[in-house]
Amino acid sequence: MNILLNVKKFWASSIHRQLSIGVILTHAILMSIFVFDLVEQEKSFLLKQSERTATSLSKVIAISGTSWFLSNDLIGLEEIIAAQKELKVLNYAMFIDKSNKILAYTDRTKVGQYLSDNISLKLLNAEAKTQILFKNDINLDVVSPIFSNKMHVGWVRVNINRKLIANNINLAKLRGFSYSLIAILVGILFAHYMAKGLTASIRQLIKISKEVEDGNRLVTYDVERSDELGILSNSLNATLKVLSNKENQLLSHKETLEKEVFQRTNELREANIQLNKYNKKIQSDKVELEKSYGKLLKYKEKLVEQEKFSHLGKLTADIAHELNTPLSVAITSNSIVEHETENIIKLINQTHLKKQHLVSSLATIQNAYDLSNRNLLRCTSLINNFKKISSDQFLEDIKDVAILLYIQDVVDTLAVILKKENIHCLVQGCNPTIKIDPGLISQIITNLVSNSIIHAFENIEDKKIIITVTEQEQWIICQYQDNGIGMLVDSKRPVITT
Repeated sequence: MNILLNVKKFWASSIHRQLSIGVILTHAILMSIFVFDLVEQEKSFLLKQSERTATSLSKVIAISGTSWFLSNDLIGLEEIIAAQKELKVLNYAMFIDKSNKILAYTDRTKVGQYLSDNISLKLLNAEAKTQILFKNDINLDVVSPIFSNKMHVGWVRVNINRKLIANNINLAKLRGFSYSLIAILVGILFAHYMAKGLTASIRQLIKISKEVEDGNRLVTYDVERSDELGILSNSLNATLKVLSNKENQLLSHKETLEKEVFQRTNELREANIQLNKYNKKIQSDKVELEKSYGKLLKYKEKLVEQEKFSHLGKLTADIAHELNTPLSVAITSNSIVEHETENIIKLINQTHLKKQHLVSSLATIQNAYDLSNRNLLRCTSLINNFKKISSDQFLEDIKDVAILLYIQDVVDTLAVILKKENIHCLVQGCNPTIKIDPGLISQIITNLVSNSIIHAFENIEDKKIIITVTEQEQWIICQYQDNGIGMLVDSKRPVITT
């Protein structure tokens, strides 16, 4: 009955149980490792010892029977084999020639037979040296060569029984595990009594902590120990004194905080009333701002339209100025053609027309015609580009645009301005097709060129603008560069070379 109560108390204590189990497991694991290692070492030693015994025995028999083997004295060989029968571990021993014929055997009935099993057949081509044919936990088969004047003439084969070794190993295992079990039982008793003394003091500390938790501050942690539990009890006593002082201070602060909270609550209530008033005012102002924002959007749209018409008017004036020159040249060329034609007709009527005059006049007429045709084509190109760019700016239509060619068309419509300002503009790169509103491209390029003309080329003679289109994965990059003064004041200004 007392034993059952002790076991019940043992498992009721968590720390007691954990500590005991930890010690027991540690002890059991260490003992098991020790026994396993010891048994494995013993097994390895005995197996190696049996290999050395079998190897030595085969070599001794080979040396002892060499002379009898060479003289073909089978009786002498039988006597050597018979002398080995007293060894209890010997299963069999034999003399065989190189063709696996048995010359002497512990079982005389097999003399004269040939060995034909797979293991024995390996000897027909085996290297002439002592070697193990096969081995396991039960048997070990070893052969040693027989030499005559360094010439291999036969074999000595020995088979050793390893059952005794296996029995000794099993006995060692049994003894080892028995010793381990005894050591574990001793460890259990040691862990039980050691944990019992430790947990008794811990239970006392838990009991006193429970009283403190219930509000009793007059108790003390009195554990008469000089180890860590004794130090813990002293620390808990000091903590309890600090806790009692802090509780008194907290009671005093609680009364002060209640008064402050009441005062702050009234202040927050008044502030909340003021915030509600401000919120209503903000809502009213928000409505007014939304109305103002709507008006600003309408003004913005009107300004954008005015900007487009202003740009179109300036572009129209520049185009008209550019058209004036090729049209004037075309008119002058037509006058020359008219004059030369009248001169030819006059000479024909007067019958004074000569081949030389006719060839000269026709050459003049051809040159004038070519000059007039080129200038009229120039006018047509300018007008077509102007129509295309101006319609793109106002139609706002999304369509497929070959980006490089379209930028070149925009630059061509600005040729009048660029020529007037003596600016060389180069458009280069790839020509991908994208879906976009072409008017946006026209407006961006026009604004960039206008900004460069107005702000970039102060005191610069060789004026250049380079527009490069590149394609990277799913992105199309349009890079705009000029060799102007830049946006920042810097003594080192970028210069573009083409």
